[in-house]
Amino acid sequence: MAPFTHGDARYCAYLDRILPKCDAFLAITGQYWFKTTPESSCRHWFPKMVHLDLAIDRANFPALKKRFNAPGKRRFVYIGHSGFYKNVGYLNEIARAMRSNHFGWIGDAKEDFESLCPQGQHDFRSQSAREIVSSYDFLITVGHADPNPTVILEAMAWGLIPVCTRESGYDTERGIINVPLNDVSGAVRILSELQEKSEDDLIAQQEHNWRRLDGHFTWDRFAAVVAATIGSKDKPPVGAQGVADRLRMRAQELRSPYAFWRYHSFRRSLLLKLFAVRKRHSCADPDNCMSARGR
Repeated sequence: MAPFTHGDARYCAYLDRILPKCDAFLAITGQYWFKTTPESSCRHWFPKMVHLDLAIDRANFPALKKRFNAPGKRRFVYIGHSGFYKNVGYLNEIARAMRSNHFGWIGDAKEDFESLCPQGQHDFRSQSAREIVSSYDFLITVGHADPNPTVILEAMAWGLIPVCTRESGYDTERGIINVPLNDVSGAVRILSELQEKSEDDLIAQQEHNWRRLDGHFTWDRFAAVVAATIGSKDKPPVGAQGVADRLRMRAQELRSPYAFWRYHSFRRSLLLKLFAVRKRHSCADPDNCMSARGR
C-alpha cells in the first residue's frame, strides 16, 4: 500500500523493485492517475493494482464555512508544503496574475513565493486555526504529480470549495473544480468565474461535497477495499517490461529527491538499520498533525 502517481516517475520509481515481490498493490491515488496508468511508464504494474481512494473522519474536520465572501472579495488558500510535485511555483504565477485576489499559504513555507501570503503552520484542532480556515472560500492546489492530497477532502469537510489540477488526482468529482496544468491564463479565467459565482451555487456545491464525503470517502469503505484485497486469492504477476524501460525506472529512482543516497534518506535508513529507531515527532497526535504527515 502506497501513494501512487505516474505523473513524475521520480515519485514512484522505487516501487519497480518492490512490486514484483508483492501479491497486490493497493494504490492510494486519484481516479485520474489510476485510469491513465495503462498508457504510462508504469503500465506493467497495472495487473497488480487496486484503486484505493482516501478517506477522512468528518468528526475531525467540522463544517466551518457558513457564508461565502462577497463576489470579487473571495479568498484562496493553499495548505501544504513545497515539495517538487506540489508545483507551488505555478500557483505563485497564478497569484501574480491575479494581484487583486488574496492567495494564502498555510504550511511549511520554506521557500519564498512573493505572491503567496504565508499564514504559518497551524494545528487545525485549535480555534484560532479554524478561524483562519473559515476566512477562505476556496482551497487551491496545482500539483503536477500529486496522487490525491487528503487536504482536498478535509477542505470539503470544512465547507471550502476545492480547486485543483487533474494532476492532483481528481478529474471526475462534480464538487471539485479543475484548473489546467501550467496554463496561467486558463487558470485565471476559471478562478475569475468562481469569484463571481452566486452564493447559492457555492452552497449547493458545498452540500454536494458533504454528501459525497458521507457516501464515498469513508474509512468503512477504505477498510473494506483493503480487507477484500488481503483476502483475495488473486496474485497476478506484473506485466512485461523491456530492458530499456527497466533502466529508465532505475535512473528516475536515482534522480528522486527521496533517493536512498541523498543525505536525509541515507541517514534515516542507516538509523533504522543500525538502531531500529525512528526519529519521533513531538506532537501528541501525529495522525492529525500536518508536520508529522508531511502533506
